Amino acid sequence: MVTSISESSMESLSTFCRSRRLLSAARNAFRTYSMTRVAVTHANFHNETSNDLKITDDHPEVEVSHKEFKYVEKLLPKLTVPDPPQHGSYPTPSGWVAPTASSTTHPYFIKRTKNHMFPVYLETSHAGTRQLVKIKQVEGDIWAFEADLRSHLEQVTGKSVFTRVHEVSRYVQVKGLHLEEVSKLLLQKGF
Repeated sequence: MVTSISESSMESLSTFCRSRRLLSAARNAFRTYSMTRVAVTHANFHNETSNDLKITDDHPEVEVSHKEFKYVEKLLPKLTVPDPPQHGSYPTPSGWVAPTASSTTHPYFIKRTKNHMFPVYLETSHAGTRQLVKIKQVEGDIWAFEADLRSHLEQVTGKSVFTRVHEVSRYVQVKGLHLEEVSKLLLQKGF
């Protein structure tokens, strides 16, 4: 069976073949460009030059001066938090109080943070309807601290207070918004 192809079909077929050849040539050119780009990047990274690659050093001259570095040092953050200065009276105008208790006065000790603040945090969840106060860095007898904390909060609020102790991570959680009462207890104990 012999089929005849019209002239218009023949032209569209030749156009299709030409476009496929152009597409194939474009793909090959892109592959070549990609490989060349990788080679150029590799040569720049290792500071190597190939025969066809010329790296020029067009950077401006730089002057190294150590005289002005004392001004830069003032802007850099400190490596450690400095000890707080001694004040004539406490609390300071900001409300901060220095710790007075040592680790031997109580069976437990609440270590302050690196910024000399209480490790007492408010955690909210369930769209703000559940509030927990978390006291971290409890060292020593964590159960004695939890008993003292619960008795103090029950005495202040007149209600029963629910607490949770996590011995491994050394923290105690209190259900409810008792942030200020917990901070006052830690101040009274001298932590």
